[in-house]
Amino acid sequence: MDNIGHFDIQLHGWWRTASGHTEGDRLDDVIQKSPEGLPWLAGRTLKGLLRDAACQLCALGHARQDMIDAVFGLHVSNVHAPGLAIEARYLTEPAAYRFGSGEMNAMWRDWASGAGKENAAAQSVIAALFDRRSMTAIESDGLAKTGSLRRVEVAAPVHLTAPIWCLHDVPGAIDLLEKSAGLIKALGAGRTRGFGRVTVRLDLEQPAEGTA
Repeated sequence: MDNIGHFDIQLHGWWRTASGHTEGDRLDDVIQKSPEGLPWLAGRTLKGLLRDAACQLCALGHARQDMIDAVFGLHVSNVHAPGLAIEARYLTEPAAYRFGSGEMNAMWRDWASGAGKENAAAQSVIAALFDRRSMTAIESDGLAKTGSLRRVEVAAPVHLTAPIWCLHDVPGAIDLLEKSAGLIKALGAGRTRGFGRVTVRLDLEQPAEGTA
């Protein structure tokens, strides 16, 4: 399995990826974070965004479904096998490429890891990378829906890099991934509310460890 490069992910505004966890009565949804407590994007989330974008290309006649299945893998839900509900899982195929999680650069990670929770100044810097937002559902009469108020955590716009590995080459895959990345304009939860505006680019060169 060869590391062929990385995805360059530049957030342009506040964003959030739901973790399914809460923080007592303070937050109804805490976002996913790296082991160092920094903003982080799961590899499976990135893969899903890229696959959705590739399917858009396919619908427009600019990509083939068999190539998409080869690059991202063929799952049970993608197998059309009437009457073969049990056997369908044996028709799946593993993805030719693996997608790593999006993280801040090594300088940030090393600094955050070495700062320690007892360093108040460092923790204040890390805390500044996050904020809270309140949202509620609105009834047809323009009033807030009872019991709908939610407080969620969001992350500041940062630059992330996510590695990509090739298990076996698929002709045309790089072109497909580059075009798919360019179609991604938003990520995470709350995209219809303006969260997660992003630019994604495939870089076939290794990232410089000190870049921001």
